Amino acid sequence: MAEGITTLIVSIAVFAAVSVIAFSLWIGITPLPSTRRAREKILDLLPPGQGPIYELGFGWSGLALALAERCPERRVIGYELSPMPFMISKLRQRMRGIKNLELHWQDFAQANLSDAEVVVCYLYPSGMQRLTEMLARDASRNTVVISNTFSIRDWKHTEVYELNDIYRTRIWVYTVDH
Repeated sequence: MAEGITTLIVSIAVFAAVSVIAFSLWIGITPLPSTRRAREKILDLLPPGQGPIYELGFGWSGLALALAERCPERRVIGYELSPMPFMISKLRQRMRGIKNLELHWQDFAQANLSDAEVVVCYLYPSGMQRLTEMLARDASRNTVVISNTFSIRDWKHTEVYELNDIYRTRIWVYTVDH
């Protein structure tokens, strides 16, 4: 019996690892968690309001869960394409009983950001380009965009912070002005 359970656990771990690697190669980036300092800074930068917060590419959901807990009166909507981080995130959400968090297993490019008050992301450069196109198409004027590590090319940021963490992470803040 114990040997069967061990085999099952090893099989699940191998499947999980292969899934993360395969989707990372397909998507072009691995699901990386934000550093604790980056997460704290992003939470501190949230503007007051009642409108939805979108997290694009939520990965393992550390930031998405923190956003939902920090802003229980707001909807937090997350998108993730990699299945293993998505499943683990759904489990984490359920275990913590967070009701204002909507997690979607789909490409963030399919999201409609027209009601977004805040967009938070930790995307790679080509993902940032896709986000730029989405913001131009969907976002309303004064939507706040907070980006971990990567800037939006050709956009003027309203603020940028360099954190005192191991990576010297930069947090970029923008306001949609069209």
